[in-house]
Amino acid sequence: MQIKDKFFAENPQEIAQKVIEAADEGFGIVPCGKGTNIEKYLASANKPVVMISTERMDSIQEFERDNLSVKVQAGITLAQLQKELHEHDVFLPLTVESHGRRTIGGLIAENEAGYEEYAYGKIQDYVLGLEFVTPYGEIVKTGGKTVKNVSGYDFTRLFANSLGTLGIITSITLKLRPEVEKRAAVILEVPSLKEASEISKKIIQEKLVTVTLKGYKDHENDKWRLIIGLAGFKETVKHHLQKIKKVLGSLNYSELDQAEVNGFWKEYYQKFPIYEDNNIVGMGDKRVLFKIAESCEKNNLFSQVAFSEVDFGAGKLIIKTPKETKETIKESLLAYNQEKFNFSFNFQKPQPGLIYKKIKTALDPNNLMFPNNRLTGGEYLG
Repeated sequence: MQIKDKFFAENPQEIAQKVIEAADEGFGIVPCGKGTNIEKYLASANKPVVMISTERMDSIQEFERDNLSVKVQAGITLAQLQKELHEHDVFLPLTVESHGRRTIGGLIAENEAGYEEYAYGKIQDYVLGLEFVTPYGEIVKTGGKTVKNVSGYDFTRLFANSLGTLGIITSITLKLRPEVEKRAAVILEVPSLKEASEISKKIIQEKLVTVTLKGYKDHENDKWRLIIGLAGFKETVKHHLQKIKKVLGSLNYSELDQAEVNGFWKEYYQKFPIYEDNNIVGMGDKRVLFKIAESCEKNNLFSQVAFSEVDFGAGKLIIKTPKETKETIKESLLAYNQEKFNFSFNFQKPQPGLIYKKIKTALDPNNLMFPNNRLTGGEYLG
């Protein structure tokens, strides 16, 4: 792939002009923020490409505390935004990383979530409106800045999950939440995934203020650990911790306070980075996840890999595979997944929906925007 140029934009007008120039010269366009996670979507292209970065567009444009909304430029990082919001006792429910270096525009383009996805969902659930530059060099706005203003909302959500193939996001209006009073967590060690699964099912039935419900195992320890995270009002969290302890009975566990929870996740993502070439990620129906995970354990797949994470709340499986066995493990996972429409893996090229195809055709008939993206033009390298 030939990268003709990388342009650092200061405003939407500069992006629009650069898009027009690139289109006139026959170049493809690859949108990015800091480019932290862009490589996993790049494949060879049949034309030179121009990368357009929004990382210098990093300001908060509007903030309405009473309306629980904020409008930001696409290049602001998650850490920058959360720091500003924290001073006003509100937050964007996105805990996708410990360092927060990725840009909001990039996180939206990938529709990211985080370790509290069980409770808060994905970032697209908090996008109220977008401003973006089309492949024609037009600046377009969609959606609104209040929950009641849902004009164009479906299109906004679709764009937020397009991986940069519909246009270049320049600013975003986001719905916020009041900061929670208390976070806490319980961590316990169990001998098998089956036991972790059984405990998780009981926790789900209790209908607690659970924000995290993950089981994980690494090559340094032959046992599974289960982390149960809670967030909410102080008294509610305290009461629900007692309910969890009743479910756990005589099992040994550790209780983490808020500071310890934050420290745990920082160490967790330093030790087990999510974004690595050898990671296989599967997402889908939670019921299917339980079946796949049980098949993996029954066939000793987890003993063949360096790290495994099963998010019982969000329906997600992450496996860090050795390079030499990755293809074999892929085949095994597909064999276990009998309900393929309910579960998908990141090594499978996704099938764009009909609405997406129509919008892509209308906005970008010449496939200028990210022509080498795995979703529309290139092949996924994972």
